[in-house]
Amino acid sequence: MGGNIISGSKSAKAKPLHWTSCLKIAEDAAQGLCYIHQAWCLVHGNLKSSNVLLGSDFEACLTDYCLVPVASSTPEEDLLSGRHQSKHPNLGPDAMMSWLRSVRDEEGEENRLEVALACSTPSPEQRPMMWQVVKLIQELEEVILMEDSEFKPTV
Repeated sequence: MGGNIISGSKSAKAKPLHWTSCLKIAEDAAQGLCYIHQAWCLVHGNLKSSNVLLGSDFEACLTDYCLVPVASSTPEEDLLSGRHQSKHPNLGPDAMMSWLRSVRDEEGEENRLEVALACSTPSPEQRPMMWQVVKLIQELEEVILMEDSEFKPTV
């Protein structure tokens, strides 16, 4: 998920992916993590955008699971913001929500961003289980599909 896939170009002014693409990637990644957790009783241990490979229809596959990073990598781009992690401000949850809203420049995204924030809670015990994340993402996809269909003109 390098710069060209997330943002469309390496330009700092490029917009993030549409929500439907973001959620498709997030759902596939969450299902992959759920499989690793449940079927193998393992953890990924190195989840970052460069370890999520995308197919032509944005289907996501996880790589490098259960491997400890050998060397520090270059900054990764974030699925929600389309920016390198080094460009993210060091903010608390409420301020991060405001910042992500300003980056995405869309209204009414609180419930979409809350899933990401819940998954990034510092304490692993407070994070949702991956099956819960998959369910939340699927529910968001349904809402977005309904919203998109409401705004399309009927012929």
